[in-house]
Amino acid sequence: MAWRGIDWNSPWWWGVVQAFFLRPSPETAAFISSVERNWGVAPNFAADVSLHIRVGGKLERPKSVTPELYLESAYQYIRYARTRQSGPCARRAEVFVATDSPEVLPVVEAWAASHADDLIVRMQSNTATQKNAKGHRETAPTRGHDQYQAAIEIITDIFFLSRSRVFFGMYCSQIARAAAAIGHAHGTLRDAIALDMDAPDAILNASAMITKYSAGARWEGWRARSHAPRPLQAGACCSE
Repeated sequence: MAWRGIDWNSPWWWGVVQAFFLRPSPETAAFISSVERNWGVAPNFAADVSLHIRVGGKLERPKSVTPELYLESAYQYIRYARTRQSGPCARRAEVFVATDSPEVLPVVEAWAASHADDLIVRMQSNTATQKNAKGHRETAPTRGHDQYQAAIEIITDIFFLSRSRVFFGMYCSQIARAAAAIGHAHGTLRDAIALDMDAPDAILNASAMITKYSAGARWEGWRARSHAPRPLQAGACCSE
């Protein structure tokens, strides 16, 4: 009751509202299905771990949170989860990565190749936002088909991010916050871990303009990276 609240002023209800407004349209649902077919997975794919990797942009986004930190944090979480189960892993862990930063793509691809025995890494690539984002800037298509396609791709990313068991992102990112809120509302997300928080009440590079994020993160159910990993249920990452 404390989480859901007795009125609209609770993180669960806020997630329900966002899930409603960001629900896939028929066109977006068809696009999601095409992505799943391209990956060779069943409908309503759900990753064990997902990441939303952002670089550059907002001033409050700490430069110390590199793509490598995202990936290493996720891998350590998966390794920890595997140590919690009694038998051998029956399958590789499924990882979904979302990013609109083209410079992140080769880093993720190299990471996936280096852990191919443990992980299956999936992501959208060559997207409209990736094509328009260059030099660590936050840019977006301004008109026409690219703008429409970018919206579909972003909602698709949120769809897959919100359905994972564990999510790594920056609390300062609106897309990350939406994905975590929807995942909590659906009951699919077990952990949302903020890479830009190194303690429950501290945002990295905190300043007066962003102290609002600390209270919000606690209220919305995020955990600081220093408090991860919390073990998954036995076999959650590895078993059939």
